[in-house]
Amino acid sequence: MSSDAEAVERFASEAMETLRRQPQSVEEIAEANQRHRRFEEETPAMLERFHRADSKNRVLAAWTKSHVEQVGEADSNLNA
Repeated sequence: MSSDAEAVERFASEAMETLRRQPQSVEEIAEANQRHRRFEEETPAMLERFHRADSKNRVLAAWTKSHVEQVGEADSNLNA
């Protein structure tokens, strides 16, 4: 569960960093376009991975009254 949350968090952080950059050359624009396409392709799988981790986290919380904080952090990053 925490590995899923970490992967989603890394994906969201990388995507946000890419969106913050302002390409200055034709090469940088091409690279940014490639990254955006990759993010678009990977987003559905990352969302599914997040939903699985979130579901497991809810079950864990219901049974043990504890949870994995990384799942909440990943949710924050995805919805930023």
